[in-house]
Amino acid sequence: KEVDYDEVDEPGEKFTREGNTGFISIGDGYWLSSIVPTQGRKFRIDIDRKNEKYRASFIDLEGFNVDANSSAEHTVISVIGAKEIKLIDKYAQELNIKQFDLNVSYGIFYWIVRPMHVAMDYLYKLSGNYGYAIILLTILIRIIFFPLNQYSFKSMSKMKILAPQISILKEKWKEDKMQLQKETLKLYKANGVNPASSCFPILIQIPIFFSLYKLLLLDIAMRHAPFIWYWEDLAAKDSGGEWLFSFLPFSIPSFLEIGLLPVLMGVTMYMTQKLQPIPTGNDSASQVQAKMFKYFPIFIVFILSPFASGLCLYWACTNLLQFFQQWLIMRKITVKPLQ
Repeated sequence: KEVDYDEVDEPGEKFTREGNTGFISIGDGYWLSSIVPTQGRKFRIDIDRKNEKYRASFIDLEGFNVDANSSAEHTVISVIGAKEIKLIDKYAQELNIKQFDLNVSYGIFYWIVRPMHVAMDYLYKLSGNYGYAIILLTILIRIIFFPLNQYSFKSMSKMKILAPQISILKEKWKEDKMQLQKETLKLYKANGVNPASSCFPILIQIPIFFSLYKLLLLDIAMRHAPFIWYWEDLAAKDSGGEWLFSFLPFSIPSFLEIGLLPVLMGVTMYMTQKLQPIPTGNDSASQVQAKMFKYFPIFIVFILSPFASGLCLYWACTNLLQFFQQWLIMRKITVKPLQ
């Protein structure tokens, strides 16, 4: 059970749990103070707030019987320090503490973040730089999902080439939406196009993107991890915008201080969009969709610029690899004309 601080903020609010295995920890993204009661003995843990401070404690519920002229020993293990994933795993194994690795808040993408950490650690040892490790990880992910992406990009490329013919159909059957749908599906079927397949790359990227985001936030090894040039912390915002606009005689809003990596991410996203099918037609809905499609990269740049620069590096590399893969496919794609 992961308890948020605001769950025990008010007077009288307390989190309580009883058990005979487990541990209790209090901390933040990178640091922890953990108490591990003797496993196998019944105990109760409490988390509350008192005198403006958060408090975590436990009580042994079994107690000890100490006869005359005898003694009893009770050992409590405490782990205090940085959330070093390797060290936490080592303690969990040596001390036989179940789920001790959950001190690192992996969230719902646990089963992706853990293998990603292993891969990232190996690639870091191979390259000696977390920036290069992220680039190599991006290439590895593209290789793993190459067959699925290849199928998806083929359909997307065909849809892009078929766009003029779709416009003809929309003009021809603009008064009959049902017939337009039939003719469009007929054209797609004749060319082996699956419109839903264009969603596959996005669906794949979302959990991987958030898992990398989690890893950059949680793995203390990446804290202050440098890349090249002025990128000195891949877990922090790209600070390029701060010195890029420092020559101005006036200050600009912080959201406009965009570094080079977010800009590179936006440019590569725009490049990939140029190869993808865009909404066609003269109706207002299609025109609105086309405009949203056109300005979406700019929107993403502003949204993600405050995030970890390592994320922008990953997404820029992903976009670049996707662009070249889709560009090569489009050179070989042919479609059948309207009957």
